[in-house]
Amino acid sequence: MRNALSPKELARAIGVSESSLKRWVDEGVIAATRTSGGHRRIPRNVALAFARERGYPLLRPDLLGLDEALAVPGGEAAAGSLHAALLEGRAAEARRLVVARFVAGESVAALIDDHMAPAMRAIGELWQHDEAGIFIEHRAVDICTRILDRLRDLLPEPPAEAPLAVGGAPEDDPYTLPSLMAATVLAAEGWRTMNLGAHTPAQVLARAAADQQARLVWLALSVMAGPRGVVRETEEALGALDAAGSRAPLVVGGPACRESGRRPPEPGRFADAMAELAGLARGLKPHA
Repeated sequence: MRNALSPKELARAIGVSESSLKRWVDEGVIAATRTSGGHRRIPRNVALAFARERGYPLLRPDLLGLDEALAVPGGEAAAGSLHAALLEGRAAEARRLVVARFVAGESVAALIDDHMAPAMRAIGELWQHDEAGIFIEHRAVDICTRILDRLRDLLPEPPAEAPLAVGGAPEDDPYTLPSLMAATVLAAEGWRTMNLGAHTPAQVLARAAADQQARLVWLALSVMAGPRGVVRETEEALGALDAAGSRAPLVVGGPACRESGRRPPEPGRFADAMAELAGLARGLKPHA
């Protein structure tokens, strides 16, 4: 895996001149380090973020260690291909489909909303018709977890002064993937994240938010736990945050909200999709 590139390598990768790359580095347009000999080196995730933000096609993904970033079908065809790959356990193909679209400029939120989440919803319904659906779903969760970890590895590391978001799923909620999706989306928006995962008591979530001075708290609800499940979990989290002295806004979302048709009570905020979570994060993030 390539962790850093020379200006010449990045120039070849995105199809611009080496002199332009050197100038952009010297002007601070692209963050870079210097070797002991004074040579410019551009971190891989910085190089990838620059290409995505500026719309440069990645002509030589191999120079960034991204041989998997090949052309993939667009739109519904890509979503269908991901579903088939997850359904049949083709992990390498599933990762390639997602990473290639990320490298091409698609946001993490869109990758989840338009491709990964629909595929997992369809797979999650299989257990109603065939007991094999349980292991198929668990296998797909594992593949998606590894894909999200891969995307996280490709994102620029947030600076130490970046705001922190803390989140997880409630105490009786065993699902890990929705909270991991939220953490990855927030990381893509430049936040530091602390994902406490499944089975997180409200008091633990609130204590972490208060102790770490979180600027945002997310709650991923997958288990409805009765007709008032969404309302009850939100109220419990809000009460715990208030008792712990945290004033961080609480953002609630997940399959339980969608399936129950219930929204969290105020002052909790509702994110019906990862794109909405990303938008809320951008609005809450302090600007330099």
